[in-house]
Amino acid sequence: MEHRSIARYFRDVYGIDGMLNSRIVRGLLPPLSTVLVVSYSVCLYQELLSEGRLSDWLPGVPWPSVAISPDGPFSSSTVALSLLLVFRTNSSYDRWSEAASAWNDIVSSASHLARQACQWLPSAAPKEQRVRAALLRWLRALPLAAMVLQPGEAALLLRSTMPTQTILTMVGGLIAGSPLTRDSKTHCDESVRRLQDALDRCEKILRTPLPLSYTRHTSRFLVMWLTCLPFVAWTELGWATVPVDVILAFFLLGIEEIGVQVEEPLGILALEHWCALVDSRISELEEEHAAVQAALKDTQAGSLQPPPLQPPTPAPAEAEHQEGNGNVAAEMASHLQAIRN
Repeated sequence: MEHRSIARYFRDVYGIDGMLNSRIVRGLLPPLSTVLVVSYSVCLYQELLSEGRLSDWLPGVPWPSVAISPDGPFSSSTVALSLLLVFRTNSSYDRWSEAASAWNDIVSSASHLARQACQWLPSAAPKEQRVRAALLRWLRALPLAAMVLQPGEAALLLRSTMPTQTILTMVGGLIAGSPLTRDSKTHCDESVRRLQDALDRCEKILRTPLPLSYTRHTSRFLVMWLTCLPFVAWTELGWATVPVDVILAFFLLGIEEIGVQVEEPLGILALEHWCALVDSRISELEEEHAAVQAALKDTQAGSLQPPPLQPPTPAPAEAEHQEGNGNVAAEMASHLQAIRN
């Protein structure tokens, strides 16, 4: 909760993780240096012009003043720039919020489907055990698209051009071939549909970025506005134009840079945390399954003290994402048949 601490105002500026160590600040050093050079050049020119040194050095050459009135077009452009930055930031944040919501749905639906598998396939019969174990393995692999599967299943996933779709197909096939009732299968299929919807939203974010022309126009507008700012500010601020221009450039360019980064949320969200959360929840369900079944039997028999639950094991923090090519339909069918038998 450090980002909510009242000490953040001092820490974010002067602390270890303050401005000097900020990745945003380091990335903005080149454009800020350019703004500094332009501002200093304008101020130096106006100072030499007002002292008459330019006429002494090169007599007969007309040296016009480059100071511009702050009223007029430049004042109007300030409002346009503000609106452009606001729209840019809001569009990027909407994409970030949608990506976070999609991953929350993935975690929720995968956990819900795992609970249904343990609840509706509680028997120790070999067939139900195989189906339940296979469902939990594939649900673990869904957010990771990684190697928590058995060797044959892992090879199937690696050769698939669409790993997440392959996993959903396997999960649907396992549910269809399980001894569940029709109503239970319908409920499970609804969870699979929600998973599909969440994955489709992530793919939409990945494949439909904001128009490149929008980002370029915002950058051009901002750079030109900051370049013209010293010509306008000299009359009112004098040499104070240099630090004021650099400070404004830092804040405005920083807002635009953050908008560019947030525009691609799947690259900055802590996806490893979401994946570990799914694996942790499924591990807890697996470890609690036997204890829950024993508790239900004791409750039905009139006992009030079910056996204690075992603490869950920690979930792995990372997993590799791999993709491959190949024909997976036949192998998928063979895996489903082997599990059913």
